Amino acid sequence: MKNYLKEKGLKGLIFSFSCTFLGFILLILDAFLWVNNVLMDDIYQEPKKTSDIFIIGIDDKSLEALGPYNTWTREYYAKVLDNLTSTKAPTVIAFDILFTGESDLENDAKLCDSAQNSPSTIVCASNLIFGDVVDNTSFTLKSTVKGVSYPYSSLNEVVKTGYANALLDSSDGLVRKIIPVMEFDNNIYESFSYSIYKEYNKKIGKDYTKYKNNDIFRINYSANPQESYTVLSFSDIYNGFVPDDIEDAIVLIGAYCAGMQDSYYTPINRGVLNYGVEVHANIIDSYLKNNIISDVPNIIIIIIGIIILFVLAFIIYKSKFILASILTIFVIVSLIIIQIILYKNYYYFPIFGLIILIILEYIAYIAIKYGEELISRYKTINLFKKYVAPQVVDKALKASDYKVNVGGVRRHIAVLFVDIRGFTPLSESLEPEEVVAILNEYLTLTTKSIFEVGGTLDKFIGDATMAIFNAPFDLEDYPYKAVKAAWLIAKGSEDIDKISYEKFGRHVSFGIGVNLGYAVVGNIGSNARIDYTAIGDTVNTAARLEANAKAGEILISDTLYEEIKTRIKAEFYGELQLKGKAQPVKTYKVIGLVNE
Repeated sequence: MKNYLKEKGLKGLIFSFSCTFLGFILLILDAFLWVNNVLMDDIYQEPKKTSDIFIIGIDDKSLEALGPYNTWTREYYAKVLDNLTSTKAPTVIAFDILFTGESDLENDAKLCDSAQNSPSTIVCASNLIFGDVVDNTSFTLKSTVKGVSYPYSSLNEVVKTGYANALLDSSDGLVRKIIPVMEFDNNIYESFSYSIYKEYNKKIGKDYTKYKNNDIFRINYSANPQESYTVLSFSDIYNGFVPDDIEDAIVLIGAYCAGMQDSYYTPINRGVLNYGVEVHANIIDSYLKNNIISDVPNIIIIIIGIIILFVLAFIIYKSKFILASILTIFVIVSLIIIQIILYKNYYYFPIFGLIILIILEYIAYIAIKYGEELISRYKTINLFKKYVAPQVVDKALKASDYKVNVGGVRRHIAVLFVDIRGFTPLSESLEPEEVVAILNEYLTLTTKSIFEVGGTLDKFIGDATMAIFNAPFDLEDYPYKAVKAAWLIAKGSEDIDKISYEKFGRHVSFGIGVNLGYAVVGNIGSNARIDYTAIGDTVNTAARLEANAKAGEILISDTLYEEIKTRIKAEFYGELQLKGKAQPVKTYKVIGLVNE
């Protein structure tokens, strides 16, 4: 039992290490990045409605009213800025437009004056120029900033700025992450959305969150930006329309039509482009509501994954199917509950890859257990074939209704006993190895002869062999086949006798008894040990016949003789008073088969 448990534990450890190693590699490589992104994107979306953020879009309506965008002067923006602040001014007005380089001095000056004299804080977009591409896979910052495109100099002096670069996820090209504050070569660069958020809070006298340099967060998107934020047309504001509730709000001005090429794919409505101002609105909204999403560190995810995969693999390998299934489901449900808790606290914990690994681990467990069962079954079948004729085993495997019942059934069978004559003095006169060699030759002969006719090897009893015919399955012509097996043994014994005499100087001969009748056949024994055998008077009579047979003789009962007398050559042997029988039994000695 200890060896079994030791072997079971060792296999469990091997299974655990294998599953854990595979899981570790897949987690390190972030093999389930796309799956996690797709599923988590949908989770981290919620309907929003805020009155703090307005979007003024340069839309198709504006282009129709004011002409092509490339013909616009900066006087247009100055006029919109003046109209927005003429009565009830917003707290912050942000231009998601790159005012790089001077165009014409007069209109540039107008925009500069409007921004400088505005009661609102003005924030303009800048653009970071990277020396290399940012590693979007992990969003680690490996390159340095080569330069920054700021608004033209006079405007840059009177406005706040922030970089508006979009970080595209390399797995699918979506915008789902933001770095509020970047640091390169000891230079600090605030993002456009973070600068707006910071200036807004400073303006209203409220504390704002100071994020660590180069910290990365996920954007908590609105399920539908068009419904979450009030969107106005640039041309309407240009023409003097300003809603009353825009006072003290945050106003974002930027592209809102496809032709301006400021749109990105985001987790919202996959395949549908969202404008840059909509992305910034979502980010600012998350800053204001303090629900920006932090990633659980990868190292923690990997450690948790390794522990879960290892412990679960070790436990389920040593468990039964039902318990293993329950444990697997329990772990998966627990992870989902943990995910929900973390979600409510705005932490991104990508459990779906880990759940896939757990499911794969469970499938591997099923496959291995199934394989072990097949191997065990194969070994059992091969072992069974050492006791029962192979064709009987094959029949048992094919019989869908075959059942091995504890207890016995009454069947009509033929029973054969064979024994080595003079085995005790023979074993005393030879070395143990010589005795074993003779015994193995004899047992091989009896087994082969019994199986050749489809009989069942019941057992070896020392130097005796017992076989039954017509159990556990029906065997056609079993009375004759039992005698034929006896004849094959008798004929084969001549070769064994010859070999034994040549090798060891000793003769070997057998005595055989065969009977026919009813017996109780089945699994007979105790709770501790069960043996498939036959018991009853038919069996006892066969054993007595074998005991009375002399060397080289095959004795059969008159019952068996009457059944097959036309197919065998036999002579009356006499009436024997067998032990345990009240009346003498007529017996016959088989001297041959009619057709052989």
